[in-house]
Amino acid sequence: MKKPTKSRKYKPLIRPTTFQMSVNELRLNKAEIYNRMELQANELETIEFYKKAENDLSKLDLEIMEG
Repeated sequence: MKKPTKSRKYKPLIRPTTFQMSVNELRLNKAEIYNRMELQANELETIEFYKKAENDLSKLDLEIMEG
């Protein structure tokens, strides 16, 4: 009977890009980021900014972004 061999963990040969590392950091801090966004969205200065017609992004054509 053969002895079971220990499995080896291999590190990936390709290092993650700066972008990938940033996305991973955002995922780890998701709850904190959403809390901060909510606080900023409720600030009077932010509300007044988006009340102005020229700053209203709700009618933005999303096809432009898909590009």
